[in-house]
Amino acid sequence: MNNTCYGACFTPETYKAYIDWWSNFPKEKKLNIILDNSRLQNIEYESFQYTENDIRYNFNFKHGVSRGHYWNHHGNRNIIWFYAYLRMINFYIKNKDYDYYWFFDDDVYCNNWDLFLSGFENDNTDFLSYFLFKNKDVLAYNNVPMVDNKMHSGGDWFSRFPGHTDTLEPNSTQLFGSFFAIIRFSNKALEHIVNLTEKDYFGYGEGFVPTSLANVNMSMGSIFNPDNTSNYFDVNKVNVTHKNQKITWEWL
Repeated sequence: MNNTCYGACFTPETYKAYIDWWSNFPKEKKLNIILDNSRLQNIEYESFQYTENDIRYNFNFKHGVSRGHYWNHHGNRNIIWFYAYLRMINFYIKNKDYDYYWFFDDDVYCNNWDLFLSGFENDNTDFLSYFLFKNKDVLAYNNVPMVDNKMHSGGDWFSRFPGHTDTLEPNSTQLFGSFFAIIRFSNKALEHIVNLTEKDYFGYGEGFVPTSLANVNMSMGSIFNPDNTSNYFDVNKVNVTHKNQKITWEWL
C-alpha cells in the first residue's frame, strides 16, 4: 500500500512541545504537519495550516459546541477539538489523491514507526482507530469489541453519545465509539464524512465517525484489542504512548 498519506495534528504551541517526538518517523513516508493556526500567529514551520474560520467556510459549518454535552460540561471545547474529524476532512479536500490517510495526535509517541506501520501494509479496512468499540446491542461487526465493565466509563460511554446537539442520520441506530489518538481512513470513508458534513450532520467526533461509517457498512477495526494486544504488531516490540502514558482498554 504505497499511496498513503500521513499527518500529525498540531497547534503552534504544541508544535514546539512535541515536534521532537516525531524525529523517528520514517523520512521516506513524509509526515505532514497539520497545524491549527486559528490564533493567526506568525508561523515559520513547514505545515498545512488552517483556521477554525477556514473550516466553517469550507463546509458551511455554523454550529458551536453545546455545554449540555457531557464532554463539554465545562464549556471550554472548540469545534476543532470536539469535532476533530473536521480538521481531517479539511486536509482531505485539499489532498484527495491518496487511498489511505493516517492522522495522529501531536502528543503520540511510538518507539518504532516502521514496525507499527508495516503491520497494516496489506490491510484495506476503511476505518481503523486506536480503540474501536460498539454498544451492547450491536450484533454486526463481530471483529469490534463491545463496551464492558473493565472500561473506566463502566460501559456507560453510550449514555454520553449521542449527546446534546449530536445530529446523526435518522437510520443510524447502531452506535460505535472510538479513541482518536491514532486513526486511519480510506479515501471513500473520508469522502462519506465530507458528504454528511455538507448535509449538516455532525456530532462528537469519536462517536459520530464510526457510527456514521457503520451505517453505510464500511469496514472498521481496532488497532488495539481489549486485552491491550494488537492483531497488527507485537506490543512487546512496538510501544505507543499518548501524553507520555500507555492508553489501555481500562482507560476508556
